[in-house]
This record gives sequence, structure tokens and C-alpha cells, in this order.
Amino acid sequence: MHEIVRLITDNKQENIHTLLRGIENAEIRVPAFQRGFIWTKRQIVALLSSVYEGYPIGSMILWKTSNKSIATESDDSIPFPSSPSSHPQYPITFIIDGLQRLSALYGALGYRTKREHDPRFSIGFDLRGRSFRNISKKDPLKSHEILVSVLFSPTLFVEAQAAFFKREDSNLLVQRAMELHDIFTRYQIHVVTIIGDRELSEVFEIFKRLNTEGTRLRPSQLDKEYRW
Repeated sequence: MHEIVRLITDNKQENIHTLLRGIENAEIRVPAFQRGFIWTKRQIVALLSSVYEGYPIGSMILWKTSNKSIATESDDSIPFPSSPSSHPQYPITFIIDGLQRLSALYGALGYRTKREHDPRFSIGFDLRGRSFRNISKKDPLKSHEILVSVLFSPTLFVEAQAAFFKREDSNLLVQRAMELHDIFTRYQIHVVTIIGDRELSEVFEIFKRLNTEGTRLRPSQLDKEYRW
């Protein structure tokens, strides 16, 4: 009789900065069976809007393993830094579900140190109208807007706030910039981490079920704005 070995998981709430720092430090990586980053500018804006409004953006599912045979993805569309090829530190944590969301957050919030800039990640926040939009050469940042990429950089964030003091409504702009910073700093994501050296086929089956058999939200719900 086949013995069922149940999954051991660690469930916790993590703030955005902790997750993105793990990616920046190559502690969280992308397995080779993942697809590249395919989200549009509209989807990135919708995700940031959900964070700002305090809406849940779904769980991230990771896999922490010491299995040295798992290849990592090197797709240039994914904005993560290149993983070190020599002497990797085990165990390694792989992204099983949530790659599109983490890529969008990582790129938009300024974590692009080793990748050519992708215009999809140039997102500004209108401090007067309290809305996000894509910034481009044809439609550059306005004096009452702030790039979300500065939020987790103390120096750049202070410089952005200093520029607002030239505006008549400087108190309002600085107050709302601080509010935006506070929201993204405090926002937490539910993270489920699979623990242990499971068979790759089993983890791949989990990945397939999440992406082909999972229950989708109805159009009237979050799925109207973006799909995971």
C-alpha cells in the first residue's frame, strides 16, 4: 500500500520589503519550470492599487529545499538579479506560485540593480488624486507625483519629499507621500513555504494544479483587474 507523505508547510505573514530583500540577496529564486514575466503595465498598476487600498493579493507559495538538482530560471523578462552560479547556499527557496506578483513588486519598487530597465515598471503615484499610472517619456512624472521606486530607498524618498516643498500644497503632498510609504512598509502577504526535499515531480504537480485547476475569481471580483 502506497504511503502518503503529507506536506510540511510553514505559514506566515511577511511584509513586502522582507520578501523583496530575499530576492535581492538570491535567497529566493525562480525554478526553471516557471514561465517568464508576462504581465502588462495595467496589471502592475492594478496590483499596486490593491496594496494601497489594503486588498489581499493572494498567497505566495515557496519551496525550501536542499535538492541540488533543481535548475534555476534565467529568463531576462524576470527582473530579479542573476543568481550566483558558484557555491550556492543551501537550502534554497524557490517560487512555486506568485512569480508574476513578486516580479511586479520587485520591478516597480526599485529592485533592478542588475537588469536593464523595463518601462513597465515606471509607475508613479498621483498624491493629489491618489492613483497610480505608468510613467513614460511621452507622459513624464508630474510635480505632484512620486515614483513608487523610491519608497524603499531612504535617500531617494527624502529627495522626492524635498521637491514637494516648492509646491503650494506642499504639506498635503508630503503627508500623502508619507502615507503611501507607510502603507507599503506595513502591508503583509501570506506566504506558504513547503519544507523538505520533496520529489520535483510532486512539486511540479502542485505548480500545475495551482495554474490550471485552481478556482478563479469571478469577473466581478479581483480577477476583473488582473490574473495571478
